[in-house]
Amino acid sequence: DFGPSLFFPQSRGARLPTTPAMAQAAAIERFEGSLKQALKHVRLILDTERAPQLASQVHHQYQDKYVLAECMTNAALASQVNCLASLGLHAEHFERMAAWAGQGQAVSLCFQLRTVCTHDRVETREVEDPQKLVVESKVGAAVAAVFTSKVVTTVEEHFWKVEGRYQLSAVRGVGAEGGDRISILERTSHGEMTTSAEVPPHVGCHARHEVNVTWLLKQLEAPACSPRFRIDRKHAKCHTPRRNADVDAAEGHFAGLCAWTSKVRESLSTLFGLQPDTALQQQADQVVARCSAAVLVPVLPLLEEGAPGETAELAAPCGFGAERADGP
Repeated sequence: DFGPSLFFPQSRGARLPTTPAMAQAAAIERFEGSLKQALKHVRLILDTERAPQLASQVHHQYQDKYVLAECMTNAALASQVNCLASLGLHAEHFERMAAWAGQGQAVSLCFQLRTVCTHDRVETREVEDPQKLVVESKVGAAVAAVFTSKVVTTVEEHFWKVEGRYQLSAVRGVGAEGGDRISILERTSHGEMTTSAEVPPHVGCHARHEVNVTWLLKQLEAPACSPRFRIDRKHAKCHTPRRNADVDAAEGHFAGLCAWTSKVRESLSTLFGLQPDTALQQQADQVVARCSAAVLVPVLPLLEEGAPGETAELAAPCGFGAERADGP
């Protein structure tokens, strides 16, 4: 959170009150700054005659706000579908899962991680001290004998077998039968760790994280699994483009999936920590940190000035979330 010291000078020991309005203003400023940086990259990709801008800077009708909310949600859904496809979920899997959801059954993504550490063997080896002690025995001025000694330490090493296995699957209901599960990806790895005492370097763990994706599947349209999210303007609880049941359901889905991915990342970080090679472990930590700090956000609330009389239409889900607005 942004503290008051970023905006106002204060003496040592002095504390200024922080209000919700200040925190909200700081959050809005940071959000708009991120959008401006993203907009620079968008302009490099689009044609030179295209001029997308932030929605607040373009004259538009109230109906365009609904279209913009729908397009941004569809872009976010398309991004999630692409992520799942890159993990191994194919079109036929999506169709099967969508059929489950269409039958009124809950569909979840389930991530499971299990690690086991078992004692394998004990080995001993002798380690010589590089320093030697030389003692000379003399008789008068002559050296009669030379004695050389060194310290040899017996080292006991305990070797441990470490196994890690994780699996990502789609589950119908509670997954009671074999046909209720779709394996998306699975991997098992083995390693060996060493300690100087008979104390395990790792305590085995078992993690299981699930998230309900039924709402996501109901937004996909066959056969291309294209997102077709719509806001029901005629619904009794539809008050604004933000205050309506459809957007509330979308927000709940995205929040739940975000929390789930955070838990999965934490579990995988535990697995990466078992890498005995320090160089490879540092490399894995860097990859995780890079993914956490530089995740591509393909959803931007942008509008573009249209020709007079041109009406707003919903763009393809794979777009940038930009819609044309009526000209002034």
